[in-house]
Amino acid sequence: MCKKIITVISLMALFQISSFAAEEEDNYEMLTGDAKLACEAILCLSSPSRPSECDPALKRYYSIKAKKSSTQARKRQNFLNQCPKVDNSSSGSEGR
Repeated sequence: MCKKIITVISLMALFQISSFAAEEEDNYEMLTGDAKLACEAILCLSSPSRPSECDPALKRYYSIKAKKSSTQARKRQNFLNQCPKVDNSSSGSEGR
């Protein structure tokens, strides 16, 4: 029970932090549409318990269907790939 509470609080904190960061940075662009849902789906799929905030993202993810399971997996991966990735190559974290 305690582990579920911690997971839910962690997910809520991540969503809150992303909202706070968007307000603080002038050049930060708020994610919308499938890119937003893809990022949320990644967080929710990696969590052992899923709060109700996950429902729209997971509904979109699981709505992706295909006749062949390999095609379905590829389409779902393409959806998740819409979440932007951060390029840390210039942050000085190489070799860690």
